[in-house]
Amino acid sequence: MPKHKLHRYADELLLGKPYGEVHRAIDRPYIFLRRKHRKMFHTPKEAYVVASLASSDPRAGLSGLLHVWIDKKCSKDKNFKKWLEIMAKEHELWKKHMALLKK
Repeated sequence: MPKHKLHRYADELLLGKPYGEVHRAIDRPYIFLRRKHRKMFHTPKEAYVVASLASSDPRAGLSGLLHVWIDKKCSKDKNFKKWLEIMAKEHELWKKHMALLKK
């Protein structure tokens, strides 16, 4: 299961900003379903609706769709998940580096 850091990275890359509230809302059933939480809110239609309710941003629904796609892709392709994790970490380090340069 991908961490929210990967979802936020994909959001920034493709949608221009992270949508943490969307990913928290879609994965909220984890509290009581644990690893079976994808039984709720993880169809494209459900993810789009939940995301749109979690954020007033017009692109939130797209973030929800991206969330579902990334979950499925990472479950099927462990190499893709590892690659995405590396890219997200590099992005995080780059942002920290840029913040230091601005000081």
